Amino acid sequence: MPRLKLSVDLAELRQPFKKALHTVAQLGVEGVQIEARGDLDPAQLSETGVRQIRKMLNDWNLRVSAVRYRPVLAYYNPDRLEERIEATQRAMELAYKLGAGLLVGRIGRIPPLQSDERRLLAEVVTDLGRYGQRVGAMLAAETGAEPGPELARFLEELPEGTIGVDFNPANLAAEGYSVEEAVQTLGQYVLCVQATDALQDTRAGTAVRVELGRGSIDYPSLLAGLDGWGYQGYWTLQPTGGGDPQAELARSAHFLRSL
Repeated sequence: MPRLKLSVDLAELRQPFKKALHTVAQLGVEGVQIEARGDLDPAQLSETGVRQIRKMLNDWNLRVSAVRYRPVLAYYNPDRLEERIEATQRAMELAYKLGAGLLVGRIGRIPPLQSDERRLLAEVVTDLGRYGQRVGAMLAAETGAEPGPELARFLEELPEGTIGVDFNPANLAAEGYSVEEAVQTLGQYVLCVQATDALQDTRAGTAVRVELGRGSIDYPSLLAGLDGWGYQGYWTLQPTGGGDPQAELARSAHFLRSL
């Protein structure tokens, strides 16, 4: 298996952008995932601002693995839908300008078959897929809102190459869904992996987010499963929010590289 490409989710560091880049650069990872909000809101970011971001990234020898945009409401909710679509399009444009070509985020829980909500969701993400092809950035839907086979069935209903998957194993585990089953059914669509972990509470039937390598997700099996699908994208590290995030990220990077 080739050396894994590692990235860090800057938003989870809770640091100013420039300081976060300095923190990440010391970890020896290749990329960063940024969130399209705040100072990085595409609606507020000028071309000069984009050039400044690219220069800072180059100075630290880092690449943008993905841009993340998480709308509050699903794409099948008609309330202010056009605003969400336009915001998604702007985030796609930003992803292209920063060299990522990938926008990750939630699309909403997949509605039931034959429902109006499902038809609307398919229509919106198909249009976003076409827009992404024009501007050079693809949308990847975050896993966890439903089991892997259910998301895979929806993706099969769309035109080929419309959207992909942002694979988040801890999200799946937290909802009681099988990570292994999700790999089997979604592997061909995976464009990005959030390297997260969760610890199962068998008595309660739930799972809680924990530091990478300290949970119950079988990472050797996960790596092997995605490698079987030919996955060569980034594995994005996320600190859990407790203690020293830089030390945790260093341990997480070591854990993945040791597999």
